[in-house]
Amino acid sequence: MLRSAVDNAVITKVGDVFFIEMTHWDRGDYVMENRVVEFEQDRRIAWEPVAQTSENHDFDSDSDHLEPRQWGWQLEPLSEESTRVTEFFDGSRLSEGLRSFIKDGEFWRSAMVTSLDNLERMATQSDGAHRESPQSETASQFSELFR
Repeated sequence: MLRSAVDNAVITKVGDVFFIEMTHWDRGDYVMENRVVEFEQDRRIAWEPVAQTSENHDFDSDSDHLEPRQWGWQLEPLSEESTRVTEFFDGSRLSEGLRSFIKDGEFWRSAMVTSLDNLERMATQSDGAHRESPQSETASQFSELFR
C-alpha cells in the first residue's frame, strides 16, 4: 500500500510527524499522517497513523482507518555490516470487529514480509538503479473481502 514518503524529513524524537503516500486498491490514493510514539535512535521507532486525506471521499467517512493502532520497527545490530529489523503491529486498541477482520494483525503478515524485503533490497542495493518493488499478497486478499 505504501507508495512513497512525502518528504525526506529526519525523525529525531517522539512527537515528530511524517507523511506517507499510500494507495488502497479499492479506494484510491491517500496521504497518511503518522505521529512517532516511540523513538530510540538506531534501535526502535513506532508510530500511530492519526489522519489522512484521500482522493475518494467514501474513504474519509470510513472510521476504521482512524481507530488507534501502532506500527513500528525494532532494529538489532548484528555486526558492523548487518542489522536485524523486526516490523511490528499493535492493534490491541482497535474495535473488536476490526480486530477480528484483520485477525488481530495476522492479516498484515505477508505485507510486512514484503515491506522488510523491500527495505533489505533498498539497503543493500549499491548501484543506485531503480528496481520494481515486490507486491504483497495482502492486497488481493483484502480486495476480495470488499467484493
